[in-house]
Order: sequence, then C-alpha cells, then structure tokens
Amino acid sequence: MRAQSSEIKAGMQWFCLDNREALKSWMEEVPTHVRDVAQRLHIVSPITIDVRGEQAQSLSSFSLFRTTLDGETRLYAVGQYEDHLLERNGHWRFLKRTVKLHTRVLDTGSHVPF
Repeated sequence: MRAQSSEIKAGMQWFCLDNREALKSWMEEVPTHVRDVAQRLHIVSPITIDVRGEQAQSLSSFSLFRTTLDGETRLYAVGQYEDHLLERNGHWRFLKRTVKLHTRVLDTGSHVPF
C-alpha cells in the first residue's frame, strides 16, 4: 500500500505482502485486531483496462465510506488500484495489486485492507 506525499514529493510504502500465504496469514489475524464495528461501503470505478492475451492491467478509482452504529456516514478514504491480472482456464486472477491512497490521514480501522 502506497500513499503520495505532497510535502516530500515522493511515495511512501507502509504495507507490502509478497505472496498468497503471507496475505492469508495476515487476514486470519484481522478479527483479533479489528474493534471497529462500523459498516463500510466500497465503490470501485474502472478507468482503464488493457488486455494483452492472457495478461491485463487495469487502473480503477475507489471511494470507501464508513457508517457508524449511530448511522453517521463519512468518507473514509479515496485512491486508486493498479492491478496486474492473469487469465487461466477462463478465470482472471490477481498477480499484483498496488493501492495508491490519496487520503493520507486515516482514522479508526486503518489496518483493515483496502
């Protein structure tokens, strides 16, 4: 996961998993760490998709809204996904996803994956 800092004019990376087993292990631990019970609404809009044979690259924008138990909804984070995909046996699989956050100040639950 990366964010762009306008102050230092550079990207900052603070989360990276390089294989499926590491991601699975990390996701299994989420329930023991997440105490935020708010609902989330994740809206994804594809911008471009470039398919070349069995591989594809896509760029999508996302908005993530958070609604608390008392019904208050606020925009939580916005950014873009840069995805690299591979088609095998009629199914597309993610090879790599880079999350580029435009939001740099995160609130409760910021360790939950985007």
